[in-house]
Amino acid sequence: MSNKIALSDPKSRDREHTERRLISAAKSIMEKRGLDSVGINAVAEEAGVSKVLIYRYFGGLEGLLERVGQELDSASIRGVLVLVEKGLNQGMPIPEILRDTVPVLRKKLLADELSMNLMAWEMMNENDLTRAFSRAREEAGIELNGRISQEFPSGSNFDVEAAFAVISSSIYYLLLRSRHVEEYGGINLRTDSGWERLAAVMADMLEGLMD
Repeated sequence: MSNKIALSDPKSRDREHTERRLISAAKSIMEKRGLDSVGINAVAEEAGVSKVLIYRYFGGLEGLLERVGQELDSASIRGVLVLVEKGLNQGMPIPEILRDTVPVLRKKLLADELSMNLMAWEMMNENDLTRAFSRAREEAGIELNGRISQEFPSGSNFDVEAAFAVISSSIYYLLLRSRHVEEYGGINLRTDSGWERLAAVMADMLEGLMD
């Protein structure tokens, strides 16, 4: 007997439950078989549902992967947004918030191997998965930049988007590099003290740009 849920089965109409199964199945395939093993048939089989439901609930594989990307991203940029909001509400200067946030972001990403693999993969590939993940991160980044921009007076010449593009890309690059190379420019990329040094300099540079 097939392990797939029939479309007439009442459980298949529980959209939230089925969406969770499909998202979990996609992530499971990425973790167990590799990022390039994700496909409509593979996800449907892993979730034990008809592939029709992927089109019905997500519009297709790309829509499903975008949801996966959004969930993975919640461990990084959206988590940072919470920290930034908390710091701003406490009246902390933006460079100080950055200095405190970088080590937290590093630990969150290092604990999420799938997100790290996706970041590395999207530098070498362009497909539905990498595009979906990139869009999800970009949306969160725009939200973060928008919140920070509110702290500057109207007409300010400070380019929030460019500044944080440089900072965030540096963080991602150095994190990915630390998987294979221990030191970069004399900084140990695998230690808390190394990242505290990097965070302090990033904060100083940001403060200089803001002056």
